[in-house]
Amino acid sequence: MDCVCIDREEIVERYLAGRLDEGDREAFERHFSSCAGCFEKLRAAALIQEILWEGNEIIDFRTAPKRSASRRRLWSLIAAAAGVLLAVGGAAWWWTSSGRPPSLTALSRFDPPLYLAPLTRSPADAAGEMFRSGMDRYQEGKFAEAIPALRRASQMNLGGAGIRFFLGICLLMTEDVDQGIAELEECARLGDEAYLIEARYYSAKGFLRKGDMIRARRELEIVVESGGKLREEASELLGRLK
Repeated sequence: MDCVCIDREEIVERYLAGRLDEGDREAFERHFSSCAGCFEKLRAAALIQEILWEGNEIIDFRTAPKRSASRRRLWSLIAAAAGVLLAVGGAAWWWTSSGRPPSLTALSRFDPPLYLAPLTRSPADAAGEMFRSGMDRYQEGKFAEAIPALRRASQMNLGGAGIRFFLGICLLMTEDVDQGIAELEECARLGDEAYLIEARYYSAKGFLRKGDMIRARRELEIVVESGGKLREEASELLGRLK
C-alpha cells in the first residue's frame, strides 16, 4: 500500500469508519507508521471527526455518499485545520511573542501523541483491560488520572512497550519529568519498532525540560539517523538547539 493508493481508495476515511478488511487495515497501519504525510492526514481526519462529534454534527462515513456535500465539507475542514496548525502552531512553537529565539522550556513543549484505539475490542487479559482504562482517560486529556491504571498495567506486563510509552508521556505531561524519561527509556530498551523512535524523541523533550542539552541532542540524533516519521521534526529541533 502506497500514498497514491491511499488517496485513490479513500483509505483514511474507510479506516476511521471501520470499513477496511483486516488485511487492508494492517497494511495501512504499517504504512502510516513510517509515512509522516499519511500519518498527519489520519491525525487531522480523526481530529476533525472528534470536533464534529463534540458539536453534534456527525458525519457517518459508513452511510454518507462517497461524493456527498458532507464528505466534501469534512475534507475542506481538514485542509483548513492543517493550514492553521502549520501557520499558527509552527510560529508559536519556535518563536516567542517578543521575536527572540525560544527557550529550552519552549522547545520542550509538545502535544500528546495521538492514540487510536482498536476499532474492534477483542478479549484482553487483565493488563490489557487496565491499559484500556488508562487510555480512556488519556484520550480525555486526563493524564494524571491515566497514570495509576497505566502503571498497574505495566506491572502486569513488563514487556508492554506501548504501555510504557504512554505512561512516560502522561508523566511528562504532569511534570514528573524524571519518571517520564525513565519510562520512555525503558520503552526504547524493549526495542519494539512501533514505539522505539517516538520514545527517543519524547525522551529528548524530557531532557530539554531538565536543561540537559547533551542528552537531548544524543536522542534527537538517533531519531534523525533512523529515518522515521519524526526525522524532520528532530532535525529541525537540533538546528534550533545549535
